[in-house]
Amino acid sequence: MNGTRTRSVQTLCILLIFTLFAAASLLLVLIGANVSRGVSARMDENDSIRTSLSYVANKVRTGDETGEIAVEDEGKIRSLVISSRYGGDVYKTYLYWYRGWLTESFLAADQPFVPGDGEKITQLSGFSVKQTGRLLTVSATPNGGKPISISVCPRSS
Repeated sequence: MNGTRTRSVQTLCILLIFTLFAAASLLLVLIGANVSRGVSARMDENDSIRTSLSYVANKVRTGDETGEIAVEDEGKIRSLVISSRYGGDVYKTYLYWYRGWLTESFLAADQPFVPGDGEKITQLSGFSVKQTGRLLTVSATPNGGKPISISVCPRSS
């Protein structure tokens, strides 16, 4: 009887240790999944910001010709406007923030600017462009994040 009781206590201790090990393993998996979700969300936010700022900076560098880059207010919308010539005609590329999106419109110079007709680039909670002399400062704010800025100085202005 004493041997059976000892064996039952041993079995109970083994089952208790196994249960604790399983619970600790499950807890670690849940913590790891939560950390992974947080890292993934921050990476997506960072990617959105870096993409939008790089896109605008590359557009400025591509359209870098004397007098072809300007910051204009079209109604209530502040836009970065890059003028270009193709086949003797003048076209304008407008980069602006409209209804939560960084948006781009490519229009002939004589076409009216309509903000809603633009192509959505990436979703942001804020976007602004400021020109001080030759220096362009572009700020983008991710959804639920802090604004990040980049400054670009066109070489030919």
